[in-house]
Amino acid sequence: MLTVVRPTVSVSAATTVETGRVVTFTGTAAPTRPGHRVQLWELRGPRWVVVVDTEQSPSGTFTFGQLAAPLGRQSYRVVTQAGNGRFDVRSRSRDVTTVRVSTPGARSAYLAGVTPAGLTSADTYRVQPATVAGHTYANSIVTVDYRPTWQLGAGAQSISTALALQPFRTSDPLPRYDGPRLVEVRVDAALRLRRFITPGQVVPLTLDLRGRHTLTLASVDSGPLDLDFGAAVVLVSPVVSTVPRTERGVDTSTALSELPPVATSGPVRTDQLSGSTTSRLFGGSLELDSPASPASLAATVDYDLNGSFTTLTGVAMITGEASGQTTGRIRVCGDGTLVATLEGNFDQRTDTVDVTGVRRLRLELVVDPTPRESGPSRGASASGTPRLR
Repeated sequence: MLTVVRPTVSVSAATTVETGRVVTFTGTAAPTRPGHRVQLWELRGPRWVVVVDTEQSPSGTFTFGQLAAPLGRQSYRVVTQAGNGRFDVRSRSRDVTTVRVSTPGARSAYLAGVTPAGLTSADTYRVQPATVAGHTYANSIVTVDYRPTWQLGAGAQSISTALALQPFRTSDPLPRYDGPRLVEVRVDAALRLRRFITPGQVVPLTLDLRGRHTLTLASVDSGPLDLDFGAAVVLVSPVVSTVPRTERGVDTSTALSELPPVATSGPVRTDQLSGSTTSRLFGGSLELDSPASPASLAATVDYDLNGSFTTLTGVAMITGEASGQTTGRIRVCGDGTLVATLEGNFDQRTDTVDVTGVRRLRLELVVDPTPRESGPSRGASASGTPRLR
């Protein structure tokens, strides 16, 4: 006689949490299905809404960390996948009441205690002590090529941290690129920081979170081969506080690709990072391609600046199927006059061009002819996240 085992999932959590704190949900699913997704649902009005998800461990257990919800009682339940992959195994609901702080002063919590959305065992995401500038900081977040997004609680007013790189161990047998990484931080999808961070550099960052719901970190290697195993990005002991703080480290410049081009010639693509398989994570880059047989002037793009900016910064790279043979440059023209010529490079050197008073900006890709003996080549120039200030 066959015995049918009914799938179950159980969850436990504290019944009361103070505003600004993290509430932790733990539970077990049976039968065990390692790798199957588990979701935390919150009752908002008449509907259950997914607030975060993770996956079952090899033993069927799971843990969620969430910043406290608004003051009052909130209902939660956990839902996991059955054998058919559907999310139809549900726990009983659990009520958690958020109360005001019991003692005077601010409340804060480490972001490391909050579970990011969509985390899987395959993602390179660790909570661990990190040594930065000779000091070790507990509750730091270290990630390589994972794009974590955290849900922010209603009491979150600010976050204070610093960004740094952690190189691969020298004993690692894999080839690695320990050069700069392009790091991007968004709050509710609004860009708050995008910059290259170099090894040994520490970038303090404080953000205003009042009325915001999500925080997202994204990064990619910026080496010429776009290796997927370069230095890791470190969020140094990020602390979420119930007290507003003055922002610092915020990059408020404008990405060139946020402006609509008014004219183009040749292949022009915006919102990309040249050569990167994860370019969809980053807005702000500009790519101009040459035809299969490079012409002297391969592509152009024009923007109306209306005299609103003073500097243009970016990284000019020349790549191609025979990148060692392909050379070229980007010409920057303002109101019909040549302002600067940026030679293509692979070392992520940032160039700065004075565009004070420029109303019409044109970028021109010039590709040198490829020697006949090296065969056909595709020449391309990518201006790495060009920005206007």
